[in-house]
Amino acid sequence: MESKTEGRLETLEITVEGIKAETAAIRRDMQQMMRLMGGGANSQDGRSAGRSNSVNDNQERRDQGSFQQNWRKRVDLPAFEGTEPHSWINRVEWFFDIQKVAEEDKVELAYISMEGSASYWFKVWKDKATDRSWTGLKLALLNRFGGGFRGTVFEQMATLRQEGTVEEYVRNFEILLGQTQGLAEELVLGFFLAGLREDVKGHVRIQDPQEFMVAVRIARDVEDAMFKAQGGGRGNKSSGDNFHAAPNIDHSQEFVRKDLKEWLLWLRREIGYDGWRLDFVRGFWGGYVKDYLEASEPYFAVGEYWDSLSYTYGEMDHNQDAHRQRIVDWINATGGTAGAFDVTTKGILHSALERCEYWRLSDQKGKPPGVLGWWPSRAVTFIENHDTGSTQGHWRFPSGKEMQGYAYTLTHPGTPSVFYDHLFSQYKTEISTLLSIRKRNKIHCRSTVKICKAERDVYAALIDEKVAMKIGPGQFEPPSGSQKWSSALEGRDYKIWEAS
Repeated sequence: MESKTEGRLETLEITVEGIKAETAAIRRDMQQMMRLMGGGANSQDGRSAGRSNSVNDNQERRDQGSFQQNWRKRVDLPAFEGTEPHSWINRVEWFFDIQKVAEEDKVELAYISMEGSASYWFKVWKDKATDRSWTGLKLALLNRFGGGFRGTVFEQMATLRQEGTVEEYVRNFEILLGQTQGLAEELVLGFFLAGLREDVKGHVRIQDPQEFMVAVRIARDVEDAMFKAQGGGRGNKSSGDNFHAAPNIDHSQEFVRKDLKEWLLWLRREIGYDGWRLDFVRGFWGGYVKDYLEASEPYFAVGEYWDSLSYTYGEMDHNQDAHRQRIVDWINATGGTAGAFDVTTKGILHSALERCEYWRLSDQKGKPPGVLGWWPSRAVTFIENHDTGSTQGHWRFPSGKEMQGYAYTLTHPGTPSVFYDHLFSQYKTEISTLLSIRKRNKIHCRSTVKICKAERDVYAALIDEKVAMKIGPGQFEPPSGSQKWSSALEGRDYKIWEAS
């Protein structure tokens, strides 16, 4: 009996020793695998493959056997879906630096991180771009997704202003600050304080912060105290875009609309106003405008629906139908009770005159490419206003080419407006002559346009068969036939004829 028990124990000991040997071998294999994979293996969230994963495998192959990577290098390549390109570029460049990615591999690795519409855009960029380097891709990304930033990062920091909450301003400021290196604390603090809203800035300065982060905390506290002092009210969700320079009025409230209508009627009956210019109409539904206009019955009303035109790789697209459609949609929402500034036409005139690309002034159907080509009776054309020109200068018309702009708007359908500053400038006589030609030939908001030329260096058209015009350095003469044409006005790169 004892010999049998000893035999079984011996067998069991042999088995245990075998298990220990196998376990040791497995441990060695796992340690070797950990070394090969950079120490981190796959995380437990299941992300063992896919474009959101680390590119260490690619890096290891490129290093030709240098597999002993530190576990701290297991960093994911951030995904890009088309938003906040500055932040994404900063994170990707940090990733490239940690992973020591070669310059020639950066573009392909960047593509791996792109998702949704951004990935389709990348394919178009790669086919069309002449500079396919990482630097070229960064510039293209900022042009396409960067929200229209222009100038150096220091110019942007110097001109950045708080338009919304402190938190939104801090976020935008930090996006710019993250693109600098070694900027002195006093300069950072100066840039930050300069951009704060005046009422917030005054309270922050009183406390004399010496560091940027301290100034941020104080600004947040000041804003919170101001909000509480105002009652801390909340209205319904906005029916349009936000404009942070002013409170967001809740037009959905019946008492708000009632008060506004009473105020408009007071302006009409007691003060004598007979028309309305509606600012930032993107901020509220056009149906409310219809309500206000039907109640106040103005002689004329126009809304400012101003947003960005369509661009590809920094160059304005020829087809701006989507842009003018947004303006037309707003006019439709008002029931046609209001017109709208033809921002589309202004933008196209900018590009046509600046780049000598007058072919832009005809759409794919041979009609004017702005709102006046679709709904001329509701298009209010202009080349400059108090926002774009004057002392603000947010979007100035090409300098020296103003009269070409007026030669276009004052001879074409729509309801043209003349910038107040220009009435007292060197253009006064020419503008007055153009207005007389328009009135004499009874050109109106629904007049017909026949485009005769839309080429690189010249645009020419006939309006109501009564007026012929051309702008641009190229040549044009009205067609000869039963009508005889006489020169009515001529200036730098433009000419007007009248039928006799």
